[in-house]
Amino acid sequence: MMPALCFRMDGLISYALKTEEQRSMYFTAILITVVNCCLSFVTTFIYRYVTLAFGSTISRYYKYFGYVSCVVGHFILAVAVAFLFKLWLIPVNEYPVDELPEKTENLFCYHPEGLKLALVKYCLLTCYAGVILAIVLFAGLSVRELRTKRHHLERNTLNMQKEVLNSLLIITGIALLFGGVPVFVYTFYITHSKLPLALEVASATTLIALNYGTIYVVLVLFLFRSYRKVLCNIVGSFKNIFVNVNHPSSSITRAIHAVA
Repeated sequence: MMPALCFRMDGLISYALKTEEQRSMYFTAILITVVNCCLSFVTTFIYRYVTLAFGSTISRYYKYFGYVSCVVGHFILAVAVAFLFKLWLIPVNEYPVDELPEKTENLFCYHPEGLKLALVKYCLLTCYAGVILAIVLFAGLSVRELRTKRHHLERNTLNMQKEVLNSLLIITGIALLFGGVPVFVYTFYITHSKLPLALEVASATTLIALNYGTIYVVLVLFLFRSYRKVLCNIVGSFKNIFVNVNHPSSSITRAIHAVA
């Protein structure tokens, strides 16, 4: 609802979320998912580098330490995002009236200026920038580690590590291009909602980010044979179910022949 720093909750979900706090919580949950998705890419490259550089060292520790550290990291990040957006929330009836749209039904708003806006803005932008820097750093370290140890690894192991790392670099690059950059630009323009063409830019970046999932799935299926195989098995299973439902006599006949 720019230039007002407000969002309208439409669709079926609007019937379930009756209050501003509920709508804000739903919006915050989406943002927590986005931020945790960014963190998951970082942890993937950290794991790849650590296993390459310190494989013999970490093998002595229990595996659940890694799982626990990831869970704790995601939990802390989720709590931080929830706290920031709860702090940023402002009741619609306290929002400057001259900037509000005529219809305020299903709206929820955030502070359009001041310290709270600056805090959320710089935290989010710093988070996104930190994710990009961390991915570039650990991806570079992983490539360097592979080159350093290329004479100490078996040929098959080296080729497998290269293939995995190359695939990770490709899908992460696509994620940054179609997911990270649009979200970064969207966050900037949302927190600077009075800039020229802010609404148009925010709408365009939202459209790109919404299609990121489809592009990512297609790319993953293209890169990883095991995923394609699983998908083919699922499609084959549904095909068999469809055939059995539409031609029950043939399935019964096959069952009789199998018993005989």
